[in-house]
Amino acid sequence: MKPKVAILASRLPWPLVKGDSLRLYEQIKVLAQSCEIHLYCLSEEYAEGEAYEALTPFCTKIHLFRLSTFQRKVNIAFYYLGKLPMQVRYFFDHHIKKQIQSSLYELNPDHIYVQLIRMAPYVQGLRRKTPMTLDFMDSMILNDLAGGYLDKGFKRMLLHRERRLVRDYEACITASFDHHFVISERDRDMLPINIREQVQILSNGVDSAKFSLNTDLESRSYDILFCGNMAYPPNIAAAKYLMKDIRPLGPDISCLIAGIEAEQLMQYKGADNCTIVGYQDNIQSIYDSGRIMVVPIFTGSGQQNKVIEAMACGVPCIVTSFVNQAIRAEPGKEVILADDAAAFVTSINDLLSHPEKMKDLSKAGRVFVERGYNWESNTKPLVDTILKSSTREHGR
Repeated sequence: MKPKVAILASRLPWPLVKGDSLRLYEQIKVLAQSCEIHLYCLSEEYAEGEAYEALTPFCTKIHLFRLSTFQRKVNIAFYYLGKLPMQVRYFFDHHIKKQIQSSLYELNPDHIYVQLIRMAPYVQGLRRKTPMTLDFMDSMILNDLAGGYLDKGFKRMLLHRERRLVRDYEACITASFDHHFVISERDRDMLPINIREQVQILSNGVDSAKFSLNTDLESRSYDILFCGNMAYPPNIAAAKYLMKDIRPLGPDISCLIAGIEAEQLMQYKGADNCTIVGYQDNIQSIYDSGRIMVVPIFTGSGQQNKVIEAMACGVPCIVTSFVNQAIRAEPGKEVILADDAAAFVTSINDLLSHPEKMKDLSKAGRVFVERGYNWESNTKPLVDTILKSSTREHGR
């Protein structure tokens, strides 16, 4: 009999437009091969038909709990009355906690897997002792959504308070869980020093069947491309940097920028040979449109899925040293590193002038992803942890 695993997430992991959704969806697909999955998710609306269709093949049951936008805003209004970080308080509701814990008590799962610290309060104080795993995923301190872009006056004070509360909460909540994971060594190094040794690395992966290799680089429409969720501050900053700092040094370089809410960047695009498009259902079509992927990201957290997906598609990538810290590709062979606008333009022109060099980088990038970013292999530490703890605790 498969062990019953209850998974708690702050949203249904579909569509795959955000990093946490992509990570959990692919993990669920792998876990479902050896576990019975019961998914517990928050939602601003009850109706999630397409998500149910995508998740039902892998989940025995999906539990959806509505937490309205209004209630989330009320939660934030009481931010200064407690010690929960804003990004935890925003997702918390006492009534929903009672519902989830009541359901968990009836289910009696063999293991509980919680994605992100924002969902940790929902399993605190459970009456029944069950092995539990927490996926920190990213460092909230590194993540600019925690407020790293707020640097003046009251906003700066808010940032300092939030960082302190996050660090205190991470250190406190760790003791409630038996196992802990994070996406990269860089993110682990930003966790409180007293808990780092307890945390294992659980990297992301790429669906190599979905992102197919395309080595036809010369016939593409754009010289360079950048894509990502433009609701994420580091992506916004990178897109602006590309248009305002990099492109003026290479005005003849044609450029494509794509992603959710990318339309807000139209005012910065300048030259006619820069195209901006919004969300695309088929992201491979974006990767296949550019000869080179340019990623001038200098802040943030986690691994840049866009980079390893582009490499899987055979797109040569020029990235910052900061981005490559989490990806760990070999500079000069699997990726090109650039840390200022002049270096990006020099590297772009060098690749465009040497098609064979681009092809070599394209092939090496694909091999790198196949070797190190397979979802099944990279999720194995989580699968092993769940199966071993379930066997030990429940005699399976």
